[in-house]
Amino acid sequence: MTSICFIGFGEVGTHVSAGLKEDNDIDICAFDIAPNEAMHESARRLGVELHASVADAVADATLVFSAVTTERCVEAARDSAHALTSEHVWYDLNSTSPVAKRDAAALIEPTGARYTDTAVMSDIPRPRHKAPLLLAGRDAEDSVSKLRALGMVADYVGETVGQAATVKMCRSVFLKGFDAVLFECLAAATEVGVREDVIQSIHGTFPEFNIPTIAGPKMNRLAQHCKRRAGEMRFVNETLDDLGLNPATPLTTSRVLQRMSDAQCADIADPEAGELDEIMGRYLTQAKADS
Repeated sequence: MTSICFIGFGEVGTHVSAGLKEDNDIDICAFDIAPNEAMHESARRLGVELHASVADAVADATLVFSAVTTERCVEAARDSAHALTSEHVWYDLNSTSPVAKRDAAALIEPTGARYTDTAVMSDIPRPRHKAPLLLAGRDAEDSVSKLRALGMVADYVGETVGQAATVKMCRSVFLKGFDAVLFECLAAATEVGVREDVIQSIHGTFPEFNIPTIAGPKMNRLAQHCKRRAGEMRFVNETLDDLGLNPATPLTTSRVLQRMSDAQCADIADPEAGELDEIMGRYLTQAKADS
């Protein structure tokens, strides 16, 4: 029976575990550097064993999913390498730059474990283990087969570590940039009391976006993950800078997201309710303080 270990048991670990458990007879365990009560509760509910050390967590696993915070991709590889063997496949799901993925691979591969650059190409909560994945690396074709056998949606993009990450980083220029532009647009409109007018005007131009319906939940989800996404956009900037493009959009997007984080918008985000007034109020207060 396949056994999976998550290094990092946040949103990715909990939602993917839930989906995998429903569709497969599978053992799942996890390690997190800073476990909290919510993680312990999720682990108990899902039947996931949350270990106190990396070594214990990977001991009986064959597939290891690294799903830590953006900035800890390389650190997680460094901290886990001592416990890995040729029996392990390391799936690096972290949203980070191709350079960081290559640095992580350089730590994992000498252990005999097979490193796979893995890019998550959608939000996780709804599709869970069905979220589309792009895989790259020397053994990525075999890694794709292992995930598909579990009902996961995985595609091979190349044999070079960093290829999947590059697709993810370029995609984020648009997707997270779009979200940041919409958020700042609606924040400005909120300031002068014309938010609904602006939403309806955008809807009139781009009815296929269905902005009146998606704006609230989408902006709340952006707020919910603003700190992590601000960090990701700094890695996006690094990626484009390495290509010699002298980028402008990624750092501007990161600045909007970081301001949301500084305003503690995540504390009140609720994608289900989709209310915007308080989030916009906090953001506008922070924006004026920053000026």
